[in-house]
Amino acid sequence: MQSLICIRSGKAIVQNKTLSYTDTYEHFLLDGGEKLPNGLKELDFNFTLHTCLSLGECPEKAIHEYVERMLNKLPSLVAAFDARKAISDAEAVAQSFAKNDQEAKERAEKEALEHWQNVSLADYKQERLNELSREAAAFENNLNTEMYFTSSLGFKVNGDRRTKANLQDLITFFDLQANDGTLPYRDYDNKNRNLTKQQLQLLLVEHVANGNNLYEQKWAYQNQVSQAKNKDTLKAIKFTFEMADYSKVPLPSTLTKF
Repeated sequence: MQSLICIRSGKAIVQNKTLSYTDTYEHFLLDGGEKLPNGLKELDFNFTLHTCLSLGECPEKAIHEYVERMLNKLPSLVAAFDARKAISDAEAVAQSFAKNDQEAKERAEKEALEHWQNVSLADYKQERLNELSREAAAFENNLNTEMYFTSSLGFKVNGDRRTKANLQDLITFFDLQANDGTLPYRDYDNKNRNLTKQQLQLLLVEHVANGNNLYEQKWAYQNQVSQAKNKDTLKAIKFTFEMADYSKVPLPSTLTKF
């Protein structure tokens, strides 16, 4: 490979026996290259062929010093080019993924609209009921971090099946130990609470009540779907389940006397 530096027609080429840099003159300057010496508009300097072609007037010494500096900068020019290209390639890949995601989203929305326009009212009702069942089924999971309630004791408590079993175990432990003190309990926000047996019993009752509350919401949504007279009404139904807050509306005292 020849050793040369060529800057003309808006392009810059710098190379030696092992490295080569080729890009626009603008990028050449951004990557650390220098402007041509004063008086020069173009330069084609070939060390291998011992030729020098230039457009403009400039002292020969200034040209040689410029060429020598650029050849010394060649490793950093190549490194800057590679880094810029890596960033550009990464951005291109990200843009491609974003474009594909957007196209997939638009395609899905179009298909959903076409389906909604063509589906019968009865079939659409069944689809919404199936959707409701899938969402409500999550409340049957042994572990569900989205399921909780706010206790009348003033803190949040996990509301899944595993937590219910833990509360039952702690109450049983109190009975086995004949313990009138407290036991550590970790709430929804991972804060330790020292609770009495009566407080754990209260959490258990609130836990059960919160589960019942969620089922009542599910049944109410089922009624909304079943009673809908048209597809627009069906489409507008949003299945949003609200977790109970017993710090604002406590359970009746008849349920919390132990």
